[in-house]
Amino acid sequence: EWGREQLYLLIDGICSRRRWCIITSNLTEEELVATFDVPVTSRIIGMSRIITVSGDDWRLESAA
Repeated sequence: EWGREQLYLLIDGICSRRRWCIITSNLTEEELVATFDVPVTSRIIGMSRIITVSGDDWRLESAA
């Protein structure tokens, strides 16, 4: 619970100050809600421009 509160305060601070922040994730919006709850996910989605990147994992290919 403490960690989620701190994450919310961090994201809220970035959002309210209109600062740039790059967040990367391989989670869907639904998975973000399940992991971080609605308030944190709402702030992240509300302040974001979502860019979807797809393709093969080049790290897996180079390891083979």
